[in-house]
Amino acid sequence: MDNDTSALKVAEIVDAIKPHLSGHPAEMQGAVIADLLAIWLAGHPPQLREEAIEFHMEMVRQLTEAEERLMFGAEGHPARRQE
Repeated sequence: MDNDTSALKVAEIVDAIKPHLSGHPAEMQGAVIADLLAIWLAGHPPQLREEAIEFHMEMVRQLTEAEERLMFGAEGHPARRQE
């Protein structure tokens, strides 16, 4: 599977999951995501899990700014305007 096909598949899966999280409190959404992350990590050999977490969190950090702009527009999260 090439990168474009993978990206489209990822977007498709994300779009399928979003409605299940929407409308629930942030704490509940976080708990669901934490459980899914734990399931993903459990499939990795124990000696590779810390590396997988670091890789994953770097990807999350990179995606967060783009997602913030999609949610709130070019100016970003309203709290940024208070800084």
